[in-house]
Amino acid sequence: MGSNIKELGGRSIESGKKSGPKNGARILYEFGRIINKGIPYQDINLLDVWNNHSKNGVYSLIAIDVLAQFPDIKINKLRQIVKDCVSTKFCNTPNSDQGAVKVAYIMWKLRHIR
Repeated sequence: MGSNIKELGGRSIESGKKSGPKNGARILYEFGRIINKGIPYQDINLLDVWNNHSKNGVYSLIAIDVLAQFPDIKINKLRQIVKDCVSTKFCNTPNSDQGAVKVAYIMWKLRHIR
């Protein structure tokens, strides 16, 4: 995607190899949420992504939806909203780290998300 995870605010390049951030970013890329990558924006169903692609991708997608409504939200509040949303919609509780949310948050702040 042009930038590594450390350049986007991660602790190390290795942090981008963890499944959470990696799969969150992959889903954003594959479904056209990252600007200037030549991938068309695709309307998607979160349940389909959850069941067939990546739970971490759902965390990233929910995060960018929340950021679109509340662009100045702090990361801890965003994590809590994503956690609550996932718990309600999918009867599942994400772990407290939520690397996929952090990736979405950083990419949003850097204006890489449409």
